Amino acid sequence: MLFNFTKKKCIFMSIKILLALFFLSFTQLQAQSQYSINGFVKDSNTGEELIGATVYVPSLKLGATTNSYGFYSISLPEGNYEFNVQFIGYDRIKRTIELKENQSIDFNMTPSAQNLEEVIITGESQKDQNVRNTTTGIEKITAKEIQSIPALLGERDIMKVFQLTSGVKSGTEGSAGIFVRGGKTDQNLIILDEAPVYNSSHVGGLFSVFNPDAIKSATLSKGSFSSKHGGRLSSLLDIKMKEGNNQKFHAQGGVGLISSRLMVEGPIVKGESSYMVSGRRTYLDIVAKPFIEADKRDFQMYFFDLNAKVNSWIGSKDRVFLSGYFGRDIFSFKDEGGFDWGNKTATARWNHLFSKKLFSNLSFIYSKYDYRITSEDHKGWKSSLTGGVEDINAKLGFQYFLNPNISFNYGIDFIKHRFFPGDVSGDSGAFTDLKKDPINGYESGIYLSSNISIGSRIILEPGVRVSGFTLIGPFKSMDRVEGNNVLYKEFKDGEIIDEHYNPEPRVTATFMLSETSSLKAAYTRNIQFIHTLKSTSMNTPADLWYPSTLNISPSYSNQYVLGYYQNFKDNLLQFSAEAYYKNMENLKEFRPGTVVFASEIEPNIVEGDGYAYGLELSLKKISGKLTGWVNYTYSRVIQQFDDLNNGKEFPAFQDRPHDVNLVLMYKPSKRVELSALWTYQTGQPYTLPIQKYYSNEMVIPIYSELNKKRFKDYHRLDVAMTLHPKKTLSRRFKHSWTLSIYNLYGRKNTFIQGFAYKKDPDQYGRKYKYEKYSFFGIVPTITFNFKF
Repeated sequence: MLFNFTKKKCIFMSIKILLALFFLSFTQLQAQSQYSINGFVKDSNTGEELIGATVYVPSLKLGATTNSYGFYSISLPEGNYEFNVQFIGYDRIKRTIELKENQSIDFNMTPSAQNLEEVIITGESQKDQNVRNTTTGIEKITAKEIQSIPALLGERDIMKVFQLTSGVKSGTEGSAGIFVRGGKTDQNLIILDEAPVYNSSHVGGLFSVFNPDAIKSATLSKGSFSSKHGGRLSSLLDIKMKEGNNQKFHAQGGVGLISSRLMVEGPIVKGESSYMVSGRRTYLDIVAKPFIEADKRDFQMYFFDLNAKVNSWIGSKDRVFLSGYFGRDIFSFKDEGGFDWGNKTATARWNHLFSKKLFSNLSFIYSKYDYRITSEDHKGWKSSLTGGVEDINAKLGFQYFLNPNISFNYGIDFIKHRFFPGDVSGDSGAFTDLKKDPINGYESGIYLSSNISIGSRIILEPGVRVSGFTLIGPFKSMDRVEGNNVLYKEFKDGEIIDEHYNPEPRVTATFMLSETSSLKAAYTRNIQFIHTLKSTSMNTPADLWYPSTLNISPSYSNQYVLGYYQNFKDNLLQFSAEAYYKNMENLKEFRPGTVVFASEIEPNIVEGDGYAYGLELSLKKISGKLTGWVNYTYSRVIQQFDDLNNGKEFPAFQDRPHDVNLVLMYKPSKRVELSALWTYQTGQPYTLPIQKYYSNEMVIPIYSELNKKRFKDYHRLDVAMTLHPKKTLSRRFKHSWTLSIYNLYGRKNTFIQGFAYKKDPDQYGRKYKYEKYSFFGIVPTITFNFKF
């Protein structure tokens, strides 16, 4: 049942809370003898800020963790204190500071020499941080860890790594999409430097759009995420680009059989400003052509992407960032057409220190995803399909450090969505051109959260977000159905069509059982106003993004999580067990047989509910020459739609009860790195066609009960070896060779199924046969990597 909050009440309550906190931020609440110490924690070699580093005062058992920009702030009574600054993979800093006035002190940390011959696979800043923090269901990867993860098809792809974590399911073979705790791929909020990325796949999922050379960190929150973020039901994947080395010039890249890449970075003004530029391109078509028949070689199949970022300090209190991403996939076939798709993002950010305790961030963001599909049949008739979504976004957020035990995050954000639901045109005469006007919607959010420590055992993070969505004309909305006719109501340009305002309460709690073990619990309510609509269970570049309207309701979810965390052998081994239950309301599906871009959208949408539950077990070895993890997930995802499957419950496409992942990385010496991963999943459900009929030379299937059958279970083994030669061209130039084998034992996992046309009919005169297809066999690759 929805919360019974009116629009005015939500807005009035939220504005009062924010104004109270804003004025509180400028009020000196501490006693006269209290002083603040604040600053940034940085990598001494590159000048980049370290996210999640810990600044700790052992004598008081108090400390602070750097935020997403490397900033910390602590308020303490007057006195002399020893400060310990820690971040895994770096030498610890110990410094005694006499605190008798407010001070700004930056800590520059040096990468630990003893870790050069071992692998570290956790993004936590200090020992047992995973036990102490309030987050549930979270996975982190830093830039240093990206260099240690297994290289698949010559690339260290962060999306492939997240697919191997507990509670996360991959799509079909080669897919870069993820299904998190029963949610669909569109229920994941994926942001790159705060900009939404609507399609994270290259080459249909063979690669993700995230070039590992350009990435500073990536954090997947699958249990609960801060009220700072909203708009999706299942997860938040927050990816941050490198800011650039502000100490010296640096470059790295690689040349492989499938792709090549190059990243350069360096100071603009040493110590004050820097840049980073990274590019990547594949050449699958060039590699494949020698193995294809001569008359079929005239095609293009490649992708490219470009990341860029600059940043600069303006005085001691202000810093500005400009970053952007541009990428595109190109597939074209002579005399047959083709398709291309891509993302564009741009982010401008301004960090400002109002005081020793108040940190702010103002961002302006642009994001666009678009696609184009063209085709030409044997008669020379041409057709095309275009569509996409475009966002303009503004965010203002504050972080206020009241004292070492209490901090606040609060702010506001606003997004203007512009949806392009798909234009169809052509000269075949087989159909009428279908032009659809862009759809305008405005999404807003206002949020507040706090991190509160109660004694030494209890840590709370309560929060609330109030989200809103407004649909604006011009728009043609379905009014009613009379017989076989659909009647519409038209709205003028700028006219408000529909509005939604809803609160999203969230809370996480940690209870320390001991120094190395804890219990955690979380409740999260999320609301989603925009959706992907598809007539197939596969993710395709042409998936249709569509907003909530008078006839399409927002989707809701409530998730409950209970977890147990335990570390062993001085943090060498980390164990976690989490159980969750999630109910989902107003899920969206197309009516069976809907041709998405040749049909009206709203009359063909049906809504239903669902629920998901599961148990996730994970064991990690986080450091040493041999590292890795093993996890097991049991989960179910069940849906019910009154207008589908005769109203009976059925398993969702992403329902795969059993999931096992084993990842091992071994570094026997400075010059050799070995890695292997094995993954297993229960086969995905599919709907079996039981009959078919023909219409205009096309086969039309008639299906059985939804998702009653399953593919064979999925499993795969990948291995990789990286060699660092002893001799290099110079002291600064270093290089390595990476040999990887994808699907080592050649498992034929089903990629797609459907009716295939056969030139020669079988003995019964049938030209169409239902078949299942595998995408990959054994795929070896070799890559030359370099840096200087």
